[in-house]
Amino acid sequence: MPAERKQTRRISKTTRTNTPKKQRTDPDRIPLFPLPSLSIATTGEPVTAVRVLPHAEIGNSRGLTWTLDERPAAQLQKGSLITMSAGSEVTGIGRLSAVMDLRRHWVTFAVAGGNLPCDIRVPIPWAILEGLESFTHQHHYFDLKNDPPPHASFHDIPAFQDTNYNPYEFDLEEKDITSYMRRIADITGADP
Repeated sequence: MPAERKQTRRISKTTRTNTPKKQRTDPDRIPLFPLPSLSIATTGEPVTAVRVLPHAEIGNSRGLTWTLDERPAAQLQKGSLITMSAGSEVTGIGRLSAVMDLRRHWVTFAVAGGNLPCDIRVPIPWAILEGLESFTHQHHYFDLKNDPPPHASFHDIPAFQDTNYNPYEFDLEEKDITSYMRRIADITGADP
């Protein structure tokens, strides 16, 4: 009969691990990345101040993408002049120049006038989409990416929680729909 091995218990040393500390949700917290340096000269046009989350996303577009934290005083659209703030930081003036990304609950605009390329993500209800973007959003809503989820201020509204329902409606002229369908077909290479 073979000898049985004596089982020994290993005593492990208490090791110290670097566990991440819970991030503060303080709205005055300093951003992880500095806000962009925006420098469009004032032209007398209205400038909308927007408050963004204190952290930007990397890698989803042509630069850092900042996300609106609070509803602005006016809906944003291509051509809007903005200043961004996070914590105590405030930018100069930038212009929303193009739609870079369209999702179920968000539109991302390129921001012109910065020292580096950057974008700003805006909840759909806080934005004005032009004809083609409105058509695309309304008619292809269920094909659009469903992330990120709706802005926190819309979490308690049942229509925003139902993934089988489009909570948005745009005023589209019937006469323009055929043109939009052709433009989408030209862009995607599909038949209208």
